[in-house]
Amino acid sequence: MIRSNFSPWEIDEVKKLSGSMSKDALASHFGVSPYVFDKLRKKQPELEQAFQEGRKDSKFPKVKRFHEKIYNPQLVVSEDPWVKFQREFAQDKKERELRELKDYGFLL
Repeated sequence: MIRSNFSPWEIDEVKKLSGSMSKDALASHFGVSPYVFDKLRKKQPELEQAFQEGRKDSKFPKVKRFHEKIYNPQLVVSEDPWVKFQREFAQDKKERELRELKDYGFLL
């Protein structure tokens, strides 16, 4: 059976799930391919709106950040968290190594 549209309760479910599921997983949840899901989003503006609102209100940082990059690139000015962590970790590691060398008397 070919799906032609989403019912109002399914649209509410899309809004709830889109913040925590990828588009492919969401399409699979409703029994359609990602291609069909995209076509239905274009056909039903309320489905697209629910999908975008769910993404925007996501509690998952990766999904929310992805949404911001795609739809509001000017909002993304902060440094990538992983790069920031790596930089801080490398700096802390250098400081720890220097402290250890001083503790063992190798550095004055």
